[in-house]
Amino acid sequence: MHIQCQGTTIIPGKLILAYLSTDVLRKTEIKAIAGLQRSIVNIPEDGKTDLKILQSTLIKDISISDADISIDFPYPVPGDPIVVNIDVHNSGDYAIDSFVVKLYASSQNSPNNLVGLKTVVGPFLAGDHKLLSFPFNFPTNGGDIIAIIDANNEISELFEDNNRATLHLTNTAPQSRIIASLTSGKLPLKVDLDASGSYDIEGDSLSYVWNFGDGAPSADGVKVSHTFNAAGVYSVALTAVDKYGAVGTAVVSITVYNSDNCLQSNILENQWKGEYYNNTTLNGQPRMIRNDGDSFINFNWYDPEPSTICGISQDQFSVRWTRSIVFTPGTYRFSMSVDDGGRLVIDGQTIIDKWIDQAETLYQANVTLTAGTHLVIFEYYEKTGAAVAKLSWQNLQSGQKEVPIAWYKFESNGNDSSGNQINGKLFGDPF
Repeated sequence: MHIQCQGTTIIPGKLILAYLSTDVLRKTEIKAIAGLQRSIVNIPEDGKTDLKILQSTLIKDISISDADISIDFPYPVPGDPIVVNIDVHNSGDYAIDSFVVKLYASSQNSPNNLVGLKTVVGPFLAGDHKLLSFPFNFPTNGGDIIAIIDANNEISELFEDNNRATLHLTNTAPQSRIIASLTSGKLPLKVDLDASGSYDIEGDSLSYVWNFGDGAPSADGVKVSHTFNAAGVYSVALTAVDKYGAVGTAVVSITVYNSDNCLQSNILENQWKGEYYNNTTLNGQPRMIRNDGDSFINFNWYDPEPSTICGISQDQFSVRWTRSIVFTPGTYRFSMSVDDGGRLVIDGQTIIDKWIDQAETLYQANVTLTAGTHLVIFEYYEKTGAAVAKLSWQNLQSGQKEVPIAWYKFESNGNDSSGNQINGKLFGDPF
């Protein structure tokens, strides 16, 4: 092979050599010489010339990373005697002359609290590393440990981004995360729980404790399984603890019901189909579907909840009632009383929309209906406290006295909330 050098060029941090390389193919032949067969080797036959490139890094580079800083006492308080060790590397291609390393215990953005200074004496050979120890008493205004190598800019380096490293002394709480295979179902309900999405900002190892909320013993581990054997709504709590005792928690709600009757089907169109959700936004799949009859809607959940066994709690739930109703022609006054929010929709048109947190409030609207079947939808949500959902209507042209839903709150002395004497039911009360 014959090499002909064509030239060299240097770009920042690299030496590049370009040259022409000719590869000559050679062969061996047998020739008769003086009556004898002789083997002749290395006979040139053909050749090919290519452009070749050689390159090599030629830089000076001293470096340190966050992982190169360690401390003998992880979270010191002012006055504690501590030792910080740092490992400095020559990551370049040349030996390095002497340089200064400074250590601070202060703000990451403004290192101004010098706690140590050392000189690395050259020559510092390429590929070598030096371990430096800094003993000092942690200062009153101390912060994170910050190491800066070549702090006086004595070494001409191509890159200096790796001349600084930080050891964070503030221990943040772990971030706990729960993944549950199921959040509702019929008992016995087995749920697989996974905490592998949890993490620690400082990278510390974590331990995990699970509390299932049903009186069962707690469990340890990243992944656990638990079977719920009684109906109810359970708050499963995960506690993640790092090696210094900082705690992070997460909670997931598990609803367990004990009856297939929670989801009724084949409800006639002229009956109220009640769809109950365990949230205030009618989102997702209903936890309970039931037949709520064919009269006016009249629910007052002051203490009991709609259905614990189906996963509907006392607060934070919503309901959608749907019913096809035959009306005679006329103008009807619809009366809706809710605590908290409610919405009335007839044949796809919103008639009353009061989807707000509120104490029990009466709303009325007049609607003219043609003869025949009309689709009535009453939506409701409960936030906290008292829970009232009532809907009735009256044909204003029927000749009967218009009586809205009376909805008086009776006191123990027989008076309504306005102080009027009440004996028995109010006249015309649709309930």
